[in-house]
Amino acid sequence: MKKITCWSQNVCCLPTGVREAYLQKCSFLGFILYWFTLWLLFKFNSKALLLSIGTSLYTGCFTIVGFYMVLPLFWLTHLKGHDYKAERLAELAERLRLGSLDFVFLQEFYGCWYSDSSRKGFLKLMITNGFKHRAVPPATGSFPSLWANSGLAVFSREHEVKDLTLHAFKRQSFYDKYCVNRGVCGCSTEIDGKKLWIFSIHCGPPMNVLSFFDFLPSAVQKYCDVFEHQVVELAAMINMRKGEGEVIVGGDYNCK
Repeated sequence: MKKITCWSQNVCCLPTGVREAYLQKCSFLGFILYWFTLWLLFKFNSKALLLSIGTSLYTGCFTIVGFYMVLPLFWLTHLKGHDYKAERLAELAERLRLGSLDFVFLQEFYGCWYSDSSRKGFLKLMITNGFKHRAVPPATGSFPSLWANSGLAVFSREHEVKDLTLHAFKRQSFYDKYCVNRGVCGCSTEIDGKKLWIFSIHCGPPMNVLSFFDFLPSAVQKYCDVFEHQVVELAAMINMRKGEGEVIVGGDYNCK
């Protein structure tokens, strides 16, 4: 099999509608409207208040709600609180076009149920730039994720891909479970008559690299840590495919 060149990158692009410029500009107004709504709910229907808070925490709404709960401070001190999705993805697409790459693996390239415009725009750019084939999940995540999909993608410049494989790890971190399908996106192709499996993966970080959980007892941290379970599950997938051909894995393992 000929030499294969790959590129893997965590692009850190949250779904469209989160950390956008217009949220930053309207944060003070959003703060007032949000807390006024909570006050009305508290005054007239406490059950509705609890339901609203629960809905915010366990769906994609929590990201936008959280933005409006605390943003006035940032609005006053830091006027560039969005993540420049369109600009960063356009620059990445151009750099990938100029590289002599066969395959590209992306992580945190998220889509979600209410909007997918950032991802759709990048997919069009990649086709224009010569990456004719791709394996990507649908925008809507699978249960129990109520917000985003896996955020994974595989692009191929010349080699047609098939056998789309989407796999969410069985064990998910408590902060991932209802928000994202962390796992594997893969596909197969043929090069020189030989089958090749290519996977983009994203593991949850081990607890020992998340310093903000240091206050938890070690037994609790060990119980919450799913990294080893996910790596073992990934290894089993790779070993299963190795019987069919070569395997290439690119991704973000989230570990030191």
